[in-house]
Amino acid sequence: MRKKLVSWLLTVMMILSLIISVPMTAYGADEPQATNIIVANTNNSSIDFFDISANGNIAPARTLKGASTNLNRPVDIALYDGELYVLNHEAHAIEIFDPLASGDTTPVRRIIGGMSYPSGFDFDPVTGEIYVANYSGNITVITLQTAAPSHPSAQSQKATP
Repeated sequence: MRKKLVSWLLTVMMILSLIISVPMTAYGADEPQATNIIVANTNNSSIDFFDISANGNIAPARTLKGASTNLNRPVDIALYDGELYVLNHEAHAIEIFDPLASGDTTPVRRIIGGMSYPSGFDFDPVTGEIYVANYSGNITVITLQTAAPSHPSAQSQKATP
């Protein structure tokens, strides 16, 4: 039942993102301890960080961008278990960065495989699974298995809505 609900929600999220065509996703503004609003800037292939108290038309406080980042049309971001996860649409991957990274920084690690133009994702902290909505309508389920605290491995399998 839970997987059907998650699958349905991810499908709705994917359809809405296609209808609305919003080029960026903000994260972090609703967390009490947040100091930044983090934006996946799809059209600029970057991740922009704005001070949460910023006002008006301002430049980001810092930006992740460049060849070393592997970013190619990032569409979603999440802070999970002390790391910044970036859903990388054109690269069919999830790039994982130190949340304080900036500039042309190489990801700490990368999850690839099983994704086809990923459009959105969400985490289940209880099971350690990442649910990825793909443009094709499929859902990829990635299970993070912790071999060492900072080096989880990933397996993926496809589930259809």
